[in-house]
Amino acid sequence: GYKLGKVSRVWVGLKGIPYCSTHDGRTFRYPHPDIAINDTIRFDLKTKKILDFVKFETGNLVMVSGGRNCGRIGVIVSKEKHPGTYDIVHIRDSAGQTFATRLGTFSLLARSLTPGSPFPATRVSALTSTTTASFAWRRTSSASSTSPSPPRSTKRFVSSRHGHLLK
Repeated sequence: GYKLGKVSRVWVGLKGIPYCSTHDGRTFRYPHPDIAINDTIRFDLKTKKILDFVKFETGNLVMVSGGRNCGRIGVIVSKEKHPGTYDIVHIRDSAGQTFATRLGTFSLLARSLTPGSPFPATRVSALTSTTTASFAWRRTSSASSTSPSPPRSTKRFVSSRHGHLLK
C-alpha cells in the first residue's frame, strides 16, 4: 500500500545528506531534488521509499481538509502571499465556484486534470447558499436545546490592564 504525505520541511543534514519530512513526522533521506515544502509525496508503506510527488502549483487538484470548506475538492486558481500572517490559496470547484482557504488546510491530490483523469466528477462538492444555510441551521439547532436560548445581554465589559472591570 501507499500513503500521501504533505512535505513540511526540506533540509540538508550532516555530511550533505538531503532530507524531507512530512506532516505526520516521517523523514525520508535522499528525496528528489525538485521536492519542496507544501508538495505532496506518495510513498510505499513497506519499503518506505518515495514513489511519486505532486508539486504545489496552480492547476493541480486539491482537497480541503480543514476550516469551513472542509471536504471540498477543486483546482488551485491562485496563491497569495501575506508576510507575517497566513498565506491564502484560491480554489475553484467543479461547479465553477471559487473559494479561499489558508495554505495549511488542504492537501494535493493529483496533477492538473486531464480528459482521462480517474477522478470522478461526482466526488467534487459545491456548496450553494441554500445548503450552506441548512448546514448552519442544523449546527445551531442541534447544539441548542428545544427551547430557544435567551438573548445575550447588550452590556459589554472590558477588562483593563490591571484586572478592573470597566463599563
